[in-house]
Amino acid sequence: MNKRSIRVVIDMLIAIAIGVSAHQLLGMLLATFNGYIFPIILIPLIWLALRHGASTAIVAAAIAGLINGLIEFHFTEWINIILYDILPLLASGLAGFFAKYTQKTLNNRRLNSTYLNITTASLLVILGYFVLKFFIVPMGTGGLTELDIMGSGFWISFGITTILAAVILCTIAKTMPRWLIPARSKYLSRKETSSLLND
Repeated sequence: MNKRSIRVVIDMLIAIAIGVSAHQLLGMLLATFNGYIFPIILIPLIWLALRHGASTAIVAAAIAGLINGLIEFHFTEWINIILYDILPLLASGLAGFFAKYTQKTLNNRRLNSTYLNITTASLLVILGYFVLKFFIVPMGTGGLTELDIMGSGFWISFGITTILAAVILCTIAKTMPRWLIPARSKYLSRKETSSLLND
């Protein structure tokens, strides 16, 4: 493996570890609170997608969803694990379509454009997750949903999660740009990345 591949694998493991840990450890406090659901597991996956692209985020999302599903269902309900834990997290791959422009605008110090890319990516990923998990999958399986798409809980949960993700990721972009732009980014030339890293 070359250095870029090693970096991708390490970042995947970091995103999975943070996402699963946050989901499990903070779940009782944040995941479900008075009829609201805040899937903070999406934030490290969006970060990974913006850093390395859609395919990396999709693989990490599938692994993270599998781990969460195995913890929740204990190897007994594979259909539910795939549909409710893995499938919705795959929406994180949507952020990968914003990776190139997020990194280019950040590298060129066009922070307003960077923030717009990050916020749009967060909004689309989290909307995709909510629609899949709480509308499409329950409708397709005939199962009950924790959040009704017509109810305020759905949209408040979606809005707060989107704002939280955008604020965290925009703060990272402003204060620690190297956390979004890897040293050997496939979206920037070596000259561009070296100019960032030497600042």
